Amino acid sequence: MNAKVVLVGCLVVGLLVGFAAGGLFGMHHVGKPDPSIPIAISRVHAAPPSPSDPWVVAHGMLSARLALANFDDRGHLALPPNVRNIELEVGANSRDVRMDEGHLEQHPDTFLLAFEPLLDKFAWYVSRNQKPDVRSDLGRPLPNVAVFPFAIVNGAEKELMFNVSAVDGCSSLLDFSDKLAAPPGAATWAKWAEKNCMKTVEKRPVPSVSLWTVIHDWLAERDIAFTKLDVQGYDLQVIESSGDQLRHLRKLSMEVTSDTCSTLYKDAPRCSAVMQQMKSLGFIPTEKVACDFGDKLANCERDYTFERID
Repeated sequence: MNAKVVLVGCLVVGLLVGFAAGGLFGMHHVGKPDPSIPIAISRVHAAPPSPSDPWVVAHGMLSARLALANFDDRGHLALPPNVRNIELEVGANSRDVRMDEGHLEQHPDTFLLAFEPLLDKFAWYVSRNQKPDVRSDLGRPLPNVAVFPFAIVNGAEKELMFNVSAVDGCSSLLDFSDKLAAPPGAATWAKWAEKNCMKTVEKRPVPSVSLWTVIHDWLAERDIAFTKLDVQGYDLQVIESSGDQLRHLRKLSMEVTSDTCSTLYKDAPRCSAVMQQMKSLGFIPTEKVACDFGDKLANCERDYTFERID
């Protein structure tokens, strides 16, 4: 069985709940130890929880192991029997989420996996449509939607530091740029972004997983009909994290920065570089592309949709 699936068939992960180590549980490791709580003392570490730790204080935060989703005995995500199409949503936050677009209710044979590493936004998403005292399926706001508190990473799957900004929809695995340059037509947007987005107010540890693992292990190499990306400059890396499973990504949308603007994030590519890289990965945009849209839209960012050409 897959190592990420416990014997009862649930995916588990250490979730950050944001208690300061010096606050509620600070008494466990400050001053003379309390002999009545030896278990609590032993769990105050500077490392992620081990499989035997139900909770741990690390990085000044309390983390806990929590069941997230049901898996079958082969290590695959348990899906309803009528599922014909799979979709992914990466960087869901709590605004303009795929579940609210009406598509899933119109197509109950489509199953969505949504990923959102910020705990409060994950909680908002996964608790949609829930009713007091009424049981719901583990991790599912709808029978055909599963939500996971992971960042998608192109590299080693480990705990990562997430740069959280005051407007947390701007939060990213990438560092923020020092300053944002924009044409006159997008100057108001750029000024707002510099003030509200481009400053890390908190670095938060989050769990991560690659698209390779999601597609190959969790979904048994099924095709992904549509992928919605909103990962703040990290979009290409999310796509590339699929590795040799890239062929299963059939159509996707992502946010692109105009060539006439600088990017909110260090090392994030702009429109022309994105188009070139997407072509090399086997995707073409579904509409005519003009990469100098900053002035025209009074905004340095816009969404483009791409389709696989093979």
